[in-house]
Amino acid sequence: MNYWNLGALTLSALLSTTACSKDGAGTDGGGLASAAKGALDDASKKLAELDLGKLEPAKLLEQAKLMTGDLSTQLAGIKDSATAKEIVAKVSPLLDQLIGAKNSLMAQKFDLSGLKTAGEQLLTKFKGDAGVMGIVQPLLDKITALTS
Repeated sequence: MNYWNLGALTLSALLSTTACSKDGAGTDGGGLASAAKGALDDASKKLAELDLGKLEPAKLLEQAKLMTGDLSTQLAGIKDSATAKEIVAKVSPLLDQLIGAKNSLMAQKFDLSGLKTAGEQLLTKFKGDAGVMGIVQPLLDKITALTS
C-alpha cells in the first residue's frame, strides 16, 4: 500500500465534499458527496491499518499528521447518534494507533492541539445530548489519554 498518497486522497475527498451543498446534494444529486465520503472512508481504513511502530521518525510524524487531520475531520462530521456510531467505529482504530505511538510522538514534540480542540468542540456540541455523548464518550476518553 502506498500510504504517502493518503494525504492527497483525504484532501481530495474533503474538497469534493466541500464542493457539494451542505445537504450533500450537488449538481449530480449527491453522487459527488457520496464518492467523496467513500474516498475519505477508504483513506481512514488505510491509515488505521498502518503500523506506526514500524516507521522511522520522519514518516511517523507525517502519518500522525494525516491521522490527526482525518480524525478531526471525521469528528466534525458527527451530527447525531447514527453518525456518531458510524464515525466512532471508523476512528477508534486510528486513535488506538496514535495512542500506541504516543511516547514516540511526544519525544518528537508532535502537536496534538488540533485533535484536542476537535474533541472539545465535540463535547461542547453534544453535552446536552445524552444519546450522542454515550456513544462518543469512549472516544473522548481516548483523545484525553492521547493529548494529556
